[in-house]
Amino acid sequence: PLLSRRPTLRFLDALAGPHGIDGFLEQVDPLLVTGECRAEVVALEREAEESVTLKLRPNRAWQGFQAGQFVNVAVEIDGVRHQRCYSPACIEGRRSELEITVKRHPDGLVSNFLAERAALGTILGISPAEGDFRLPQARPKAVLLIGGGSGITPLMAILRTLFSEGYGGPVALLHYAPNPAR
Repeated sequence: PLLSRRPTLRFLDALAGPHGIDGFLEQVDPLLVTGECRAEVVALEREAEESVTLKLRPNRAWQGFQAGQFVNVAVEIDGVRHQRCYSPACIEGRRSELEITVKRHPDGLVSNFLAERAALGTILGISPAEGDFRLPQARPKAVLLIGGGSGITPLMAILRTLFSEGYGGPVALLHYAPNPAR
């Protein structure tokens, strides 16, 4: 967060009272906060009945991700904050947009909430990117990707990142699904 790096901001934050500067900034625009990663839904696509793809614009606290990693997405439902892990499906980095695809689960509180109620302007909490499964910085000479089910999402980020870089090596993708329709 920006506040921890700048002594002047830490001082002003202490003067601002128990809610700090972020408490005031949040009233103007929830994305202005500096102590928490947040993102606004700027586009959504409902390509299939069971899923929604959300394009998010993160705030300045967001530090980006490496292809293959995941983020915790937080949403408030009936006054309670809930979190679930989702892998970005877009090109890696600290881009102005982050894309996640949410697949509904029959008893999934967060997935159903996002699939049904996410709208333009919805503000979500996001964590810093996590996970050791990621595309290495030193790109390999050849790539073999193996996944199953929703595990295709981090593989999409890897493929899109390699494609955007003009990767010239061979790539093989083996993906398993529960049935041919999925």
